[in-house]
Amino acid sequence: MRDRWRFRSRRVLAAGITLAVLGTVPACGGDGGTSTPGPDSTTAATAPDLGLAITPSAYPDPYSGAVDAAAQAPDLALVLARGIAKADKLSGDVKSPASDLAAELTSRLATHVYAVGSAVSTVYQTDRKSKQSEAAWAAVETNSTALIKLVRSLAAESTGKGGRGGKGTARLAPTADTPPPSAPPANPGDKGKKGKKESPSPRPTATEPPFDLDEYDFAKSWREHVGLLTDYALAARGRNENDQRTARRQLDGWASQAGQYFRAITKSRLSSYTVRTDLGDYLDAITEAIEGLASRDGESFVALREAADAMPEISQRLAAGLAAATDRKGSVTDKAAELRANLTATMTGHSYLTVMAFQVAVKAGSAGLVGTNYRRVQVSLDDNSKQIADLVKDVGGPFKEAEFLQGWRIHLRDLENYTRGLLDGDLEVRRTAAEALHTYLGTVSTFLKNVTKGAIPAETVEERLRAQLAAMIGAVDALEVAFRSN
Repeated sequence: MRDRWRFRSRRVLAAGITLAVLGTVPACGGDGGTSTPGPDSTTAATAPDLGLAITPSAYPDPYSGAVDAAAQAPDLALVLARGIAKADKLSGDVKSPASDLAAELTSRLATHVYAVGSAVSTVYQTDRKSKQSEAAWAAVETNSTALIKLVRSLAAESTGKGGRGGKGTARLAPTADTPPPSAPPANPGDKGKKGKKESPSPRPTATEPPFDLDEYDFAKSWREHVGLLTDYALAARGRNENDQRTARRQLDGWASQAGQYFRAITKSRLSSYTVRTDLGDYLDAITEAIEGLASRDGESFVALREAADAMPEISQRLAAGLAAATDRKGSVTDKAAELRANLTATMTGHSYLTVMAFQVAVKAGSAGLVGTNYRRVQVSLDDNSKQIADLVKDVGGPFKEAEFLQGWRIHLRDLENYTRGLLDGDLEVRRTAAEALHTYLGTVSTFLKNVTKGAIPAETVEERLRAQLAAMIGAVDALEVAFRSN
């Protein structure tokens, strides 16, 4: 099963992608909350009661809604992974501390990949200083801020120092840089004494160049790289190849320093070469996606999905080193942990690609739902649906896979019908679609329970799916306001 998830090996970095237009944008939010907020969840209120079978969450803009929908993915993925791992008798612990870290990194980084695509698309659709663009970058920054906080906390835990993820830690001794193996770090616990649980990373062996952690500010460097990505996006739109090359050279320099930073905070359990290589692949992928958006050829959505699909593999390498450095027990390389991380990225993609599809259609009204751009995003969304269905095949065989995929596609069509009713101002169409979605939640939850012989609890998975769906519908409602009410 593992190989089917490795779509484009080493495509992108586990460094997430946060473009911000001309710098840092403040995070946004409100009061209240969805039922099962994930790590990047915004504080969403409940929308006014319109007699819908599923009450949408309410957001000030569609981008905070998309982030919130993606934030439901980790809890949903955990429920699914635990049940599938049990039914399929997969080895490993789906809920070990190391697995928790890998899943959290995957969630934040996959969300960044999709958030960047949404934000760049919005700038190209409107203007870099439009209200929609400002909201898009604010949502990206919300996720970026959470990622910075996570990395800083891990750095402080590993080094025993506070501060800015550098600042306050002794200078590392100069050494020589030796490229490590390309495979993910091995789990020492697999080779040691039986029953001994060690962190999932090799002992520090690689020697690398000097790096002054006291002088490195991770958050500042991250946001500088964000600005460079912005420069690249604007140059791509203007077809200014010289500015694109300049931005890319500077981004490569950032990648080199970031590699040394992660080596330092993991006490050489991560090689700077490994991280630098991953960052280079990430930069290849995100710039390819930006260029696709700039040329309006639609291929960028495929590149974005493939970039997000690569996050679990690269997050695995980061999590292995960080887990070892912070004494987190368990393995990130066992099949159960891998399944959880992959499901986290895939369910994040489900929510984001759905909202992005409606984003490219909404300006044209309901006619946009049959337009070329919308159908191009639908290709990536359907590929995502096939990934989810593939897991059903592992536990139920090809006939159950086909049954699941048919129902999943129908529920996406119901979401499309909801959007059509919204754009046409037809409340009854929205109510009918919401009722169909409500019915599907019960149907698919029972299906998942049966296909895993009770390993996936129907009530729990229905609750998680409902929270994600409420956020997705709320994001669609906010899209209509953002793009058609101005």
